[in-house]
Amino acid sequence: MDKDRLNGLDGDVFMSSLAEMTGDEIVQTKVKKSKADKISLIVRLAAILVCLAVFLYSTTLLVNRLADYNSSSDFYDSLSSMWYSGDFSSDNKYGSLEYLSKDFSFVKTADFDTAQSMDDEYSDITDTYADTELMVWIRTMFDSLKRRNKDMMGWITIDNTNIDYPIVYCDDNSYYLTHAFDGTYNRTGSIFVDFRDSQNFDDNYNTVIYGHNLTVGTMFSQLDKFFTKSFFNENRRIYIYTEKGIYVYETFCVTKVNVNLNYTKVDFATPNEFVEFCYSMKQRSVYKTDTHFTGNDRIITLSTCTNAHNAAERYCVMAKLVEVQK
Repeated sequence: MDKDRLNGLDGDVFMSSLAEMTGDEIVQTKVKKSKADKISLIVRLAAILVCLAVFLYSTTLLVNRLADYNSSSDFYDSLSSMWYSGDFSSDNKYGSLEYLSKDFSFVKTADFDTAQSMDDEYSDITDTYADTELMVWIRTMFDSLKRRNKDMMGWITIDNTNIDYPIVYCDDNSYYLTHAFDGTYNRTGSIFVDFRDSQNFDDNYNTVIYGHNLTVGTMFSQLDKFFTKSFFNENRRIYIYTEKGIYVYETFCVTKVNVNLNYTKVDFATPNEFVEFCYSMKQRSVYKTDTHFTGNDRIITLSTCTNAHNAAERYCVMAKLVEVQK
């Protein structure tokens, strides 16, 4: 529309003003960003980069953790299979002596007269235990596992759970929190005995055993089953295989405790102090039992995290030694 036509639009103030403007005046002026705007943009970009870095880091941790869980599960499944099948022939000098099923329903073993007459190479297994087929099997398994890890102390199993693992012992309670039985770094750790205890179960008033409570349900995760009354009533026995026999324990305390409570006490000045400790823990149990104690008794304490918001809370399962099978 030309200037003459714009001038002819009487009464239209806006259109009339356009007729008076030059081309330079009509060009839009570019708004210059302030320093504050620039800072705000930089902050937003930095926040995005931080979030991205956190996401990548968290993803990496998750992937690594899942890899640890999977490798640990495969390793312990393999170890358990060898333990119950007796298939340690590749690294066990006694591997040819016998095969024993998990439930001990049958034993296939070498002639024990022959076993007793073996040379000195086999004396550590034949001299004391050659007359006991069960003990030959246990000592055979221990020999193999100790060749893999000298810290081997026992093997724990609880019916109707997946708790079925070797128990290890060393002079540092932190080591096996992050190391598997074979010594490799793994977040699932191992089942291990408190370093304040002795490696001999008979020497300990209270043998304290630790294990992680993992979201994938392995290690000591299934200790929480004991908080179901029917499970507790039907599965009170805990079995620990040792070189002296199968130690059979009967649960008397299932409870949640705070770490500030000295439920992992291992040193007792007198037998009576130990007995008082046992009765005090029995009173804390969510289930009542008729268990009695003397100064000659021995107990185990199984401890794991609850995975609750309270990081100081623990599941605690205690059991009294009632039998040693040989």
